[in-house]
Amino acid sequence: MATHLLNKDRGVLWFSPVIFLAVFGASFLYRTNRKILAVLVGIIGTNFVLYSLWSDPYGGWAFGSRYLIPTYAISAILLAIALTKWGKKISFVVLF
Repeated sequence: MATHLLNKDRGVLWFSPVIFLAVFGASFLYRTNRKILAVLVGIIGTNFVLYSLWSDPYGGWAFGSRYLIPTYAISAILLAIALTKWGKKISFVVLF
């Protein structure tokens, strides 16, 4: 799993670090609608676990973890929730 998150060749941290701001959207959704958050986090977790179990987690010669494209899409939903909630706060916008 560290290959998908932290690796300099394929990691989310190096190729799209803004996706980590989806945690803010998840925290807001945790307070408002836990059932939807459970489904989204379940899909993200299942995607990470399934592709972390493969012997070749890299996905060929593509830049970034192309196996995590569904995770990026669902994380973008959570990121949109965070931007809707905290988009007017200058500290969040600077972090974004």
